[in-house]
Amino acid sequence: MLLSMTPELQLAIDKLYEVYSVYTGNPHMEGSLLIEKLAEKNRRLFVKPLNQLSAEDVSEFEGRAMTTWGEVKAHTSLVIRITTRS
Repeated sequence: MLLSMTPELQLAIDKLYEVYSVYTGNPHMEGSLLIEKLAEKNRRLFVKPLNQLSAEDVSEFEGRAMTTWGEVKAHTSLVIRITTRS
């Protein structure tokens, strides 16, 4: 069940995106050798504005973050999208 977003919540989320906009990720992140098409997957994370990334765009990174793919800089830049995606 999806809940409708109140204007206040949308404003708060927009402000979070503004705050996190200073953190840029690394489109050339290293990852496990087991990750197929890593360059393509990195590009997918940084080819469009953060708030336009889909759940599909971030789902694999989210599952591998902190273990086999990425770095602190990338995690910081993507954390807001991972937590606000629907």
